[in-house]
Amino acid sequence: MNAIVQTPLGRLTLSPINPRQTAAEDGIATLAASIKVCGLIQSLGGYKPADAAEDEPVQIVAGGRRLRALQSLVESGDYTDAILVPVMITDDEATARQWSIAENEIREGVDLAHQVRAYQRQYELTPNIEAIAEAFGVSKRKVKQRLKLADLGDMALTAWAEGKIDDETAGALTLCEAGERQDELVTGLLNKDFNGWELRRKITNQSIDGTERIGKLVLEQYRARGGAETADLFSDEIWLHDTELAFDIAKEILVAKADELLAEGWASVEVASLEVSSRWQLQDGTIFVRGDTSPLTEEEQDELASLKAAVAENDGPISDEIREMTNQIWKLENKPPAYSDELKSQTNATIYIGYKGVELYPWVAPKGGGETISQSSAATQEQAAGPVYSQAVVNDLRAVRLAAMQHALMKNPNLGLELLALLIGGDTYGAAVTINSQTNTPSTKDDGWVQPDIKRSLDSASHRLKDKVAAFTENNTQERHIELLLSALLPALQYALCHTLGETEERQKLWNLYGRQAGMNLREFWTPTDTNFFKRITADQLHGIWSELVGCKPGEPKQLAFESQKKGAKVKQLHALFHDEATRKNLTKAQLKRVEAWEPEIV
Repeated sequence: MNAIVQTPLGRLTLSPINPRQTAAEDGIATLAASIKVCGLIQSLGGYKPADAAEDEPVQIVAGGRRLRALQSLVESGDYTDAILVPVMITDDEATARQWSIAENEIREGVDLAHQVRAYQRQYELTPNIEAIAEAFGVSKRKVKQRLKLADLGDMALTAWAEGKIDDETAGALTLCEAGERQDELVTGLLNKDFNGWELRRKITNQSIDGTERIGKLVLEQYRARGGAETADLFSDEIWLHDTELAFDIAKEILVAKADELLAEGWASVEVASLEVSSRWQLQDGTIFVRGDTSPLTEEEQDELASLKAAVAENDGPISDEIREMTNQIWKLENKPPAYSDELKSQTNATIYIGYKGVELYPWVAPKGGGETISQSSAATQEQAAGPVYSQAVVNDLRAVRLAAMQHALMKNPNLGLELLALLIGGDTYGAAVTINSQTNTPSTKDDGWVQPDIKRSLDSASHRLKDKVAAFTENNTQERHIELLLSALLPALQYALCHTLGETEERQKLWNLYGRQAGMNLREFWTPTDTNFFKRITADQLHGIWSELVGCKPGEPKQLAFESQKKGAKVKQLHALFHDEATRKNLTKAQLKRVEAWEPEIV
């Protein structure tokens, strides 16, 4: 038989089939509090052999924690043994074992939005994450995720519960505090102004990912200095919000490393821009110096043999421990080369922040390239302080630059075809055309951004091939076909121009060459504002821009007065140079000319 039977609590006992033979007392207490308030929402699963005596108890195979919680309510005097409990009872042992497995492995029977509300109610009753995790049989991280989702604003929760936004998008929204800003983002999602993938970028566009390159390097010191951060419970990312502090720490780390290397006897030590992430970005015009092979010590050889044996013996799933062993094997088998004192004295070093931390690029200049000059700590500090923006700002500037280039090439199609031909068939340092669309819209769409008119495809109301051919050949002119060809190849242009040409100095020269010929003008579509740029850069960068635009030299009273202000006041003054008519009327012709022509250095 398989039937739900209202059974007195006193006639129920935990079955030896049930895998959860023990449970933490806190978890049982939390679950009991929930049952007391909400009632028993889910029935129990029981097993009673067909030949069992009438008075023999029903063995609970599914719902052991609920049984214990009910029994604890009897002990506290809230319930009695006579209370009836709904139990689905089977007399087949195989079925009972299946129920036991299903109960403990497949737990989520309602949609996530409604689960979140249940977790929130439970936390209000018992604000103990560990106890809730035990009561629900889930991890503490999962409880934290559900409670974080419960903190979403009413507008977000309603849209989520109604299925207008998905679970992943709801998770991304937790990066933004409930309030006006979150409601604006939800409205944008509902209006399809952007999608869930773009949402996370919009929320974090002024922050640094603490799990990547710079963020990972500075994280410990950043926290020690009280930097603000947000942990993304749904992607394991950590967002560092004080970018100025993060960049300052990164520069300090690089300068300290430069001093250390100089003391070791390297001919010179340079600090690369924080934007550099690979030695391939530094090799232009230099010769890479390879060190001597570093043999493993006896201890390292023993460690390598032990690690390989442990990995070889593992025949189960690949755990985090095995992954860590595999990484250590790779490090030992790829031990960094050694540089003798003599080799160091003849070799320059450039240090940069790579994906493994501070990395070293040893190099010499080709013959005739000039003598090497040792650099002091002050020189490396000055070099490290050059203009560098967060990756989010860089992405926005590249998107704007791409839009400006596309617009310029659409107005000059023959030049666009020439560039395509060069990319496809010419020697462009390994550049290749790939059909892969890239964004040409910045994440911050304020008054400083005007969407350019870029033709994307052939307009045709019909899906029939015959009608498409007729539309294509309607205006049978070379100019028309060139225009249509460019429209069809625009996704290729997006990739080739935005990424392929931007990776090295030589490719950047190619970009600039064609950009000038095509009349590319970034300021035609983008103007720096407080929100799209000035608030997102460091105080030192604001000082440099002010000096450049107003024409002040370091140490002059006007420059010192600007630098002595709080960052918010500096941002406001720079914004006014571009947007406030009263401020602009007081500028000299030379100052106004510099303001009208100014673009960020990265562009």
